[in-house]
Amino acid sequence: MSHPESRRIAAALEQRAGSQANADQLADAVVMLWREINDTLTPIIGARGLAALHGRSLYLTSREYAWLNDAHGKSMLTEIDFDELRRNFTTQPMLESRAAAGVLLHTFHDLLASLVGAVLTERLLHAIWNNPFDGHAAQDVSE
Repeated sequence: MSHPESRRIAAALEQRAGSQANADQLADAVVMLWREINDTLTPIIGARGLAALHGRSLYLTSREYAWLNDAHGKSMLTEIDFDELRRNFTTQPMLESRAAAGVLLHTFHDLLASLVGAVLTERLLHAIWNNPFDGHAAQDVSE
C-alpha cells in the first residue's frame, strides 16, 4: 500500500494492536478502529449510512479476501455488527488478517471520499488515523 492514507491506516492498526499482536489483539484493534469510525460518522451520516458504507467496503474487500464475504452477507443490518467483524478477523492467519484489515479500512476511506470528497474525509477521519491511543478512553476537556 503506497497511498499516504494506507500508511496512516497501517500505523493506526499497529498503534492499537502492537507490532507483535496476535490474532485476538489484531481483531480487537480492528473493532476499536471501526467503533471510532462509528462514533465519529454516525452523527453525520447515520447508523444506516455507515452500515451501508461498511457493507460495501466488506463486499469490495471480499474480492481479495473471500472470507470477508461471510461478514458482508450479514452486513445488511442497520448498524455494524462488531462481534461478527471480530469473529472474522480472529479466524484467519495473522498476516492475512492484518493485510485484509488495511485493505478494508482503505476501501472504506476511498468510498467515503468518493461521496463527500477527499478534504472532508480527511477532516472526519484524521483524528482516528492519528489518534495517539494509549489504552485509555479520551476525555473531552473543551469545557
